[in-house]
Amino acid sequence: MTLADQIEQMKTALTVDEFAGMMNVSKKFVYKMLKRKNGLESYQLFGIIRLDPVSTAQWLRSRTLSKRADTPFRKPGSVVKSPFRTILTKILSCHLNFVCPSLLETV
Repeated sequence: MTLADQIEQMKTALTVDEFAGMMNVSKKFVYKMLKRKNGLESYQLFGIIRLDPVSTAQWLRSRTLSKRADTPFRKPGSVVKSPFRTILTKILSCHLNFVCPSLLETV
C-alpha cells in the first residue's frame, strides 16, 4: 500500500505536523508546498491548517514518479554531454598525460 493510499483512507484531516512526519520532511517544506500555485490544498480550522486526506493523496499521486519508472529518460548507451563533463574530461586527460603519457596512447 502506498503512502497516498494510506493518507486517502484516513478518517480525519491531517495537520501540517502529521503530514510532515509522514513525508519525512520539515514543516517549513510543507508550508512552502501550501503556498505554491499548484501546491497542496488546505483549509484553516480554529487557527490550525488542515489537509484533506483525499485531495492530499491526489496531489501526492500527481507528483509520483513510479508510473514513469519503466520509461528511460534517455536512450540506453547514449552519452550525456554537459559542459561540466567536457571540462572534467579535459582536466583528467591533461592530468593523465602529465602523470602517465603512455596510458593515453593505448586508449
